[in-house]
Amino acid sequence: MPLQNGAPYSSSSEAASSSGQPKKRRAGRPRRSDGRDDTDYNSSGDELDDDDFDSEFPPIANEDQRNNYKQEFDRDHLEYKDLQAELDAINKDLSNLDRELDELQEGSPQYLDALDEYNKIRDVKKSADYQAKRHRCKYLKHKLNHIKKMVSDYDRRA
Repeated sequence: MPLQNGAPYSSSSEAASSSGQPKKRRAGRPRRSDGRDDTDYNSSGDELDDDDFDSEFPPIANEDQRNNYKQEFDRDHLEYKDLQAELDAINKDLSNLDRELDELQEGSPQYLDALDEYNKIRDVKKSADYQAKRHRCKYLKHKLNHIKKMVSDYDRRA
């Protein structure tokens, strides 16, 4: 029962652009003090532990309980994959626009259009809807990992 673990899309302001020159800081594209941009959604201070699910999903005692865990896993895994794909698409678009901005002449009409789109996507990432989906995705990832471990432990014992 593998989980899809998509890598976060992010770009580093320390990386060189395709012309070999370091990336320039641009108005409207603020960078964090550690040099990274805000495209990462897989880490935050509110990480969940598998211990959070111990009471809801204790070790499996019999085949019926294993089947119930498996059904819950399958249902939640579909939701997780859909959310992950949606978040990945947003982050990929932001990353692609970031690269495009590095290649365009600053101040050109194409640059300004790309910058406008970049800022719109960044605003989407700050929205309550995006944050709720991000939080739900993290919750499901931890829940699925816990259920997967309980099933695996049961299968090793059986």
